[in-house]
Amino acid sequence: MVSCGVNHSSIVTSSGQLFTMGSNKCGKLGLNDINIVETREPNLVLGIQGQVIQASCGENHTLAITQNGDVFAFGEGLCCGVGSLGPITNPVRIAHHDRFISSAAGSEHSLILDSFGRVYGFGSN
Repeated sequence: MVSCGVNHSSIVTSSGQLFTMGSNKCGKLGLNDINIVETREPNLVLGIQGQVIQASCGENHTLAITQNGDVFAFGEGLCCGVGSLGPITNPVRIAHHDRFISSAAGSEHSLILDSFGRVYGFGSN
């Protein structure tokens, strides 16, 4: 599975690993290093426990959902749902529900979907 943001992309492999590439503005590549400006090759995102089943790229943030329903976010804090305006450079678990199945990352907001059809939103209002 592939997701493309404004100037970064994510790749989820069949074995559940997440790779990112492109601009690292606000730490949205999840590489735990704000000094990396951009990458032209896919880099493995560390710090996500469990197999990633889906990822979404927004303008300055990235979301990842794991097989056990954890939702991880990194990049611009406001869009990641962590209540911080600063950059989140490594994956932070922001939600857990064994039924989270999908995410969508907009320019400055995010949505996550559970298997009951309920949608949860956060980010810029």
